[in-house]
Amino acid sequence: MNMRRSAFTLIELVVVVAIIGLLATGVMVGVDYVRTRARDSKRVADAATLQRSLGLYLANKGIFPVSAGQCVTGSDSVSNALLAEKVISGLTGDPRYPSTDPQCYWYQSDPTGSTYIFRYTLELDSGAGSQGPHELIP
Repeated sequence: MNMRRSAFTLIELVVVVAIIGLLATGVMVGVDYVRTRARDSKRVADAATLQRSLGLYLANKGIFPVSAGQCVTGSDSVSNALLAEKVISGLTGDPRYPSTDPQCYWYQSDPTGSTYIFRYTLELDSGAGSQGPHELIP
């Protein structure tokens, strides 16, 4: 009696596992790219919102919030000044970089509050802008 079993060979199984691994890697890279682009889009939207809010603050108070320089986190003195003046409903920090990182949302004004610089950093070249640091001024 010659019984023959049909089954996968070890080589076939290794090839299938390798192909699945390559596909999973490709999916993860794609997901990471999409997340990075989403963070950059949020940064650009946050910067535009902050710039509009600072313009409204200037219209109400006659000066910009005075700060020697700090990360904007939503609970800092600049955010609190904008919230107190009701020119913004809420603001969060950078979606990736904490307030201790040099790439956080950075706000600095001159001592008289007549001008400011707002800095943020994009992770990728995209429709949102080029990779690297960006500055907004009034």
